[in-house]
Amino acid sequence: MSPLPADATKGQKSAYKKQREQISEQVAEDWKKKFQATEQYRRNVVDPLSVLPRDGRAAAPPKRRMGIIDTVRQWGTLTRLVHAVDAGLAVEGWAIDEGTVLVAGDGPPRVEGLGSAYRVAREGERVCVAVAADTAGAPRPA
Repeated sequence: MSPLPADATKGQKSAYKKQREQISEQVAEDWKKKFQATEQYRRNVVDPLSVLPRDGRAAAPPKRRMGIIDTVRQWGTLTRLVHAVDAGLAVEGWAIDEGTVLVAGDGPPRVEGLGSAYRVAREGERVCVAVAADTAGAPRPA
């Protein structure tokens, strides 16, 4: 493939780009076929897939409960948000727990899910954190 001239037209550039994409796709397809012919592909792809149900449905992965690391990571997010508001990098912000959504639209924002949402805002000289949780009766983990 020859390089484009310095004064190439828009059409030439487009054709050049299309040709490069076609070459890339062909190279990728060639490597895919080579890989599919290997023992590794059979052992790591074909054999594991052969034990899955044929109807195309796979079992849903088990739900993972939050551990101490997840909780610490979330509090780290809240702490960074508090510092950002305190430093004037943001006027306000929300930190939202895993398994939780903040629904915004008509009316005030509301929280749905298993956790809480934390609104951080400056009020005069203070940075305040308000905690909001799902009040519609979503089940809480034991």
